[in-house]
Amino acid sequence: MAELTKAVLGRVSGRLGDTVFRQRNGKNFVGTRLKKYVPPGDPASVDRRSRFAFTAKLALATYSIPELAAFWEPLTPSGMTTVNYMIQKNILVVNPGSVSDLASIVPEHSFSVACSSVTLWGNTIAAAMAAIGSNTGIDVTKEPNAKLAFVLSLTNPSNETFPPFLFVSGTSETKPLALDAPITFNIDLSAQDTSSVGAYADRKILLALLTLDPAGHPAEYSCTVIKDIALSA
Repeated sequence: MAELTKAVLGRVSGRLGDTVFRQRNGKNFVGTRLKKYVPPGDPASVDRRSRFAFTAKLALATYSIPELAAFWEPLTPSGMTTVNYMIQKNILVVNPGSVSDLASIVPEHSFSVACSSVTLWGNTIAAAMAAIGSNTGIDVTKEPNAKLAFVLSLTNPSNETFPPFLFVSGTSETKPLALDAPITFNIDLSAQDTSSVGAYADRKILLALLTLDPAGHPAEYSCTVIKDIALSA
């Protein structure tokens, strides 16, 4: 913006076409009007914005779980927020507006686990986890209990007035840890969250099994398991 050194026009303010006049500390300044930014509309740009928006929401949902935030925070590079670090780790492995099988809610995991089914019964999600096995190095005397951390990813709404994607996050009940037997964890949802699950055609859940020490503090965590949610008849 340029300064008018001679006040030949008197005290001037306002806009004339694309020229803008302003006053500051008794002086007149002239500049051009800033044009409204219009983001590119080509498919690649639209996909890039969609991928970033989706990954950012996924990161925020993950970070809202204190147990998972505690695993991510020590690994966050200096000068970067933990949420931005989560975005960086996932943005290349999600689809525009939906999760992929490579998305993760945990950093590098300690052990692997499998899930046979995830079903919504009323307001409760039942996640049937396969036996972990005794070769994981987990000592059940030091990690006697476990629970699931979860993020629900809901996409493809049935009503166009709904958000294009929605996330619900939290943890399951705590159960005794049995290495050589399957465990079914129950996740209780609010009535509103249950209604949201039914309002979206594509329903995926990202799960991580957390082992807990005798005081209930997270000790280790599994890989991320991604399953479709089946609705009970």
